[in-house]
Amino acid sequence: MLFAFSWQSNAQIFIDESLDSGFPSGWTQYSYFTNSISTYLCEGTGNIADNMYSSASNDGSLTSPNYVGISNGTDTLVEFDWLARPYASNAVDYIIYVEYSTNDGTDWNLISSFAVTETTACTTYSEVITADNLISGSDFKFRIRGEWQSGDSYFYLDNLYLSQTISCPQPSDLLASNITLDAVDLSWVAGGSETDWTYEYGVSPYTQGDGGITGSLTSPMLSLSGLTAGESYDIYVQANCGVDSGDSNYVTLSWTQANIGDDCTNPIVINALPYNTTDDTVNYSNFFGNGDSVCNANYLSGNDVVYTYTPSADVNINLDLTELTATWSAIHLLDGCPTDEATACVGFVGSSGSADRGIEAVDVLGGTTYYIVISTYASPNSVGYTLDITENTCTDATAAYTVVSDCEASGGFNIEVDITDMGTATDITVIDDQGSDAQAATEATTLTFGPYVNGTDVVITIADDNDESCEQSSDALTQSVCPPSNDDCSGAEVLTVENEITDLDSATQIAASIDGATDSGIEACAGSNANDDVWFSFVATSTSANIDVTDDFDGVVELFNGACGSLVSIECDDYDSTFGNPRISRTDFVVGETYYVRVFHYYGYTTASPDFTIAIWSPDEALGINDFEKEAAFTYYPNPVKNTLSLNAQNSIEQVTMYNMLGQEVLRATPNTVDSELDMSQLQTGTYFVKVTIANVTKTIRVIKQ
Repeated sequence: MLFAFSWQSNAQIFIDESLDSGFPSGWTQYSYFTNSISTYLCEGTGNIADNMYSSASNDGSLTSPNYVGISNGTDTLVEFDWLARPYASNAVDYIIYVEYSTNDGTDWNLISSFAVTETTACTTYSEVITADNLISGSDFKFRIRGEWQSGDSYFYLDNLYLSQTISCPQPSDLLASNITLDAVDLSWVAGGSETDWTYEYGVSPYTQGDGGITGSLTSPMLSLSGLTAGESYDIYVQANCGVDSGDSNYVTLSWTQANIGDDCTNPIVINALPYNTTDDTVNYSNFFGNGDSVCNANYLSGNDVVYTYTPSADVNINLDLTELTATWSAIHLLDGCPTDEATACVGFVGSSGSADRGIEAVDVLGGTTYYIVISTYASPNSVGYTLDITENTCTDATAAYTVVSDCEASGGFNIEVDITDMGTATDITVIDDQGSDAQAATEATTLTFGPYVNGTDVVITIADDNDESCEQSSDALTQSVCPPSNDDCSGAEVLTVENEITDLDSATQIAASIDGATDSGIEACAGSNANDDVWFSFVATSTSANIDVTDDFDGVVELFNGACGSLVSIECDDYDSTFGNPRISRTDFVVGETYYVRVFHYYGYTTASPDFTIAIWSPDEALGINDFEKEAAFTYYPNPVKNTLSLNAQNSIEQVTMYNMLGQEVLRATPNTVDSELDMSQLQTGTYFVKVTIANVTKTIRVIKQ
C-alpha cells in the first residue's frame, strides 16, 4: 500500500481532506454518515453527508482536532464542496455554519453561514480568515455544523481544504517504484523552484525524529537498497527553499518491499522433498487476479503466495493443505507462472469449506519448474495453512469399496474391497477399524469384510507390505438400515390398479419408504441422482390411470414399460402444480401389459422424512380378460411363411412390430386397418416374434420364416 499526506514541520494551518475514505483520523462528527453513491459526489469515490429532518436532534457537525500553536499569522483560505437534495419530495430547508476556534472550542468564531432552501448541485464554498484573526502561534480548531429549519433533506460535504500562505511549497506526487526484495526508487515533484531536499525514513510505523536514516539531495529522486524483503517503511521528504523562504512541510509515503513468495519473480523455492511449512497468505501481496490461472477462474482474489519446485527426475508427488484457518481457499499446481500464456494446469483443488484438501499422486517431470500458488476467493482474502509436499516412492493399489446388504443373513452389512490393481506392491494387507482379521492379497482380487451392525462407520485401510509410505484408507462406510424389499426392479412391489375411483382422496394410499434404499444403477430422470430408488409394478386394467405419490421429501416418480434389465422410461415427474406432489396421469396404457414405477428423492441426500404413500387408480371400469381378448382377436397365416404374412382382425390393427431371436427390431408397421400384409421376403430364414396391438391390447405371436 502506498499513501502520502502532509506532515507539519513548520507552523502553518494546512488541511487537505478529500473525504474519499470517510471521516478524517482524529476528527469528531455527529449525525454524519459516509457516502459512495456517485450521484451525490463532487469528485473522487466518497464523501460524507448529514440527513437533517424532524428536529434539531439531527443537526450534524464535523469538527477537527485542536492544532496547538499552528498559525503562521497569514491569511487562511477555507474551501469545500457541497451539494443538497431532499428526501423524496420533502423541501430542503437548513442553515450551514462554518466556524473556527483559537481556544480548543471554548469559543467559536463564525467565518460565514448560508441558508440552503432548494436542491443544489455541487457548489464550492470559499472564504478567507484574515491574518489579524489568527496571530502567529495561535491554536486552531475548525468545524462545520448544520441547523435544521424544516422538512427532510441531506447536506453532502466533499473536498475540504484549508491553508495559510506557504512560503516554501511542499513536494507533491511522492511515489515508490521498482520495488524489489531489498531496493526501491522514490521520486517526487518539486513544489516550487527549490533544488534541495532532505529526507528521513525508517521501518513502519515510523515517526520523524525516532532515529531513522536521514540525508539530503539535489534532485527529486532517491534510490534505497539494503532493505528487508516484506518489510514496510515510512519516508519523510521536505523541500529546502533557502534562508528567506525556509523549509516546506514534510510529505510522507509508506510502502512495502516485495516479499519472497509474492509473485513468480520472487517465489519461495523448494529445493528438496519432503517439504513442510506453516504460513499465512496475509503475509504476501495480492499479485494475481481471478482468471489468471488456467486451473480455475476463481480462487485468486485474495493474497497469493507462490512456491516453485523443480524435480531433478520424473517423480510422483502429493501436495496437502492442512490446518486451514479460513474457508474458500485453494491450491493451484501449474507448469509455469499463472500469467504466462503457455502455462498448463497440472492440478487444482479448491473448496468453500475449511477441511483439509490436497492434490494427490500427481506426476511431475524432471527439469520442469512447477509453480504452486495458494490463494482464496474474494472473501476472506487470506488463509493460514500448513503445506506438506511429499514424494511417492510407490504407487497405491487401486481399489473400490462397496457396501453390500447382509440383512437376510445377519441383519447388517458387509463391505466388498475390489482390488483391481496392485500398484507397485507385490503384497498388501487389508484391515478394517473394527478389529476384524487382516486379509492379504498378492494379486487383483475381491475381499469381503463383515458382517457389521447397521449404523457402524467402517474404515478400510490398504497397506503396501513392501513400502510403508503407500497406505490408503477409505471414507467411513456404513449401511444405516436394511434396504427395503423393493430396492431393485426385480423385487418390485406388485400393486393393483383401483378402477372406478373418482379422485385421489377416494383411492387407497399404499404406505412405502425410501429409507435404506440403494442405487439401482438407472440414471435419474430428474434431480441430483436416484441413489435411493424403490420399485413397484402393476398390470394395466384400463387405458386410463393415475399414479400419485404423497411425500414430505421432494420425491420423483418415473414410469417404465418393458422388463427389468431392458426398461424404457415413459414419463417422469417431480411436482404436479395441482396436487403439489409427484403425479403421472396417462390415457394410453395398454390393457394387460405390466408397467414399472420407481420413486426416489430429488436431491439424493439422506432425508429425515423418507416415508411416502403411493396410489394407482383409474376412473374407468376395468376391462375383463374376455373383453380385451375379444377386442383384440385376430388371425394370421400362413405359418411358416415364405414371403407375405397376412393379418385379419375384427378391429383396426394399430401397430405391428417384428423382432428376431436377438431381440432386434426388423420390421414395424402401423396399418390402422382390419387387414394387413407384412412383406417378409427380405428377412433371413428363422424364427421371429411379432407384437400386434389392437384396441390398446398387445399380443405376441411366433412366426417361422422359410
